[in-house]
Amino acid sequence: MARLDITETRITTDGFAASYVHTQVCNGVIIATQSGDRRIDHAARGALEDLYPDRGNTMFNVDPLGKVGGSTDWTTQQVPAACFPQHPGRAKPCSAASSEQSQPEPPMSYRITGLSHALFAPLFGKSDAELAMLGVERVIADAPSCYPDRITMRDADAGETLLLLNHQHQPANSPYQSSHAIYVIEGATDTYDAVDEIPPVMAHRLLSLRGFNTADKIEDGRVVPGAEADATIRDMLRNNKIRYIHAHNAGHGCYSGLITRA
Repeated sequence: MARLDITETRITTDGFAASYVHTQVCNGVIIATQSGDRRIDHAARGALEDLYPDRGNTMFNVDPLGKVGGSTDWTTQQVPAACFPQHPGRAKPCSAASSEQSQPEPPMSYRITGLSHALFAPLFGKSDAELAMLGVERVIADAPSCYPDRITMRDADAGETLLLLNHQHQPANSPYQSSHAIYVIEGATDTYDAVDEIPPVMAHRLLSLRGFNTADKIEDGRVVPGAEADATIRDMLRNNKIRYIHAHNAGHGCYSGLITRA
């Protein structure tokens, strides 16, 4: 096989077209061909150095190949990780890009809130007869972990007084408009509001999580033990179509709390 002399004078034939089409990005180096115009080659080298600041830059005179009708191609064993632009015209070093890509996606943060005590304050202190006329019952908790309060989002202690009433937890003008019976501790004032925490009232119950979209229609629904709800909530909220989640007790179906992105 004849050996080409790469020191040969640059070709000036009008029909010869040199380019940077076969520029090869390798680990640690950029291999490119020269165009034949020193000014343009200098600009091209500078552009490659800006794009790949962590790599060396080698440009070859391949005119002899073009003279005999040939071209260049490259084969490498290692392929560098993709580089993503920091701003137009410049890329991050691949080592930095690879490091960032390997980092896990941050978990979706969420907020759980109870019902405002202001919704029920007018009922507090009314007589049993007055409450009965409104369809509300006063009850005394006779055992722990049996009477879930929807304001403080804890179970009432034995002996505490609660009101059992019908509450419209989904007032939206959609087919999913809904209300159901709930308990609230009479006189409760501290509305539960916490980020990335499962409240006590949910933690030991089987939950039905209903994810609603912007049209207030159910986009996704899951049934999950309260102890496993954290991961399920985060997973549901990764769906951009879900705007908020209503948590219900899966057994009795009563509303438990509102879940939104934090």
